[in-house]
Amino acid sequence: MWRAPVGQELVERVPVLRDAGAFREARRIFREEYGGLKALKAELAFAGFVDSERLTTTTKPFNLFARIAAGEMQQPGMEQEQAALKDFGAAFCVCKNKPENDAQWDSEDPEWVGKASMSARHRFLTTRDLRWTFFNALTLGMTEEEGEEVPSLAEAIQLLEDLKAAALTYVANVRGWSPKLGLYFHVFGHNSVNSLHLHVVDMAQCGPTFQKLKYKNCSLNAVLKVLQEELALASEPRKSPMLPAVASRAQTEAERFGRVPEAVELNVGGELLTVSWALLLHLPVTSALRQAAEGKPREGEALAPAQDRQGRVFLDLPGHLARAVLDLWRLRCLRGGSEPRIPCANEDQRLIAEVLGVPVEPPARVLGPGGVALLAAGVGAACAVVLRRGV
Repeated sequence: MWRAPVGQELVERVPVLRDAGAFREARRIFREEYGGLKALKAELAFAGFVDSERLTTTTKPFNLFARIAAGEMQQPGMEQEQAALKDFGAAFCVCKNKPENDAQWDSEDPEWVGKASMSARHRFLTTRDLRWTFFNALTLGMTEEEGEEVPSLAEAIQLLEDLKAAALTYVANVRGWSPKLGLYFHVFGHNSVNSLHLHVVDMAQCGPTFQKLKYKNCSLNAVLKVLQEELALASEPRKSPMLPAVASRAQTEAERFGRVPEAVELNVGGELLTVSWALLLHLPVTSALRQAAEGKPREGEALAPAQDRQGRVFLDLPGHLARAVLDLWRLRCLRGGSEPRIPCANEDQRLIAEVLGVPVEPPARVLGPGGVALLAAGVGAACAVVLRRGV
């Protein structure tokens, strides 16, 4: 199967993707490091899976579930099973595996393990909505439209809840299914078909393939949880949950600067760093990092901000050092204090902190030869006293 470079990278970065934590991390990496929707859409369009805003349903490339959803093809003998969806049949289609894959569900032959159905009863539910952002769980709720994040996430959450209800309706109306139901997505990179499909698995009779693919069976509930978290954050943009200690000051200064204390994404030496306005506004007004984020030019200075191709502030500095400095600043701000300063582990880190305008602690004094001798003499005398006293 064709796999986009983004998908390959995600598999390498998140090789086990079966719970909310891994799914949350995959979405973060996708957004922050791999260009998000814009980059992926270009890759899918190049491969022929996307035309404009919709999935393609031609035979090249062959996108099975998209073709079934569009009515371009039918699987024989599925009429009664489709009817079992009741009212959900208008929005979803139930699909099946190849007959030979179903027949080999309990085979331990290496030829079939990983290819056969995951259970004695294993079906797929796909959506008739062929918008390309619905092609996989990874992109559900994401949008390129400014100000549309909340409605987009709400719509995706409703889709997931409807899919779950449709699956329960289906198994209730088809004979042979047990009450033990598994509902799973294979997140992009780990998937085999580039159109949304929910694996509906009877957990009472799982086969070797289920165990083989367990590492990438991401439950519907895990996906739903992450999208609900994102919706909660998107619905309250004026809060700064990471830095409650400085939120009050950030709010005051944000109003003065005409900014909402959300987050800003910076490109530092090719590494994307996301920083809350609360954190930035806790820096001195003269901080180069703060002024760069506010769009104030600093021509001729060490830090001269530019823009990358996505319009983000670009700082031509080592990204890993800048990230370390910002993480230290986060910790200092969380601890509170009127004038927080960060300790620096080495001169490179100190240099980057000074260039960014992040306050640093003064370097530790280095004793000269005389100072070392005095210190040694003092320690020796103290030890002698302790020994004489028998402590």
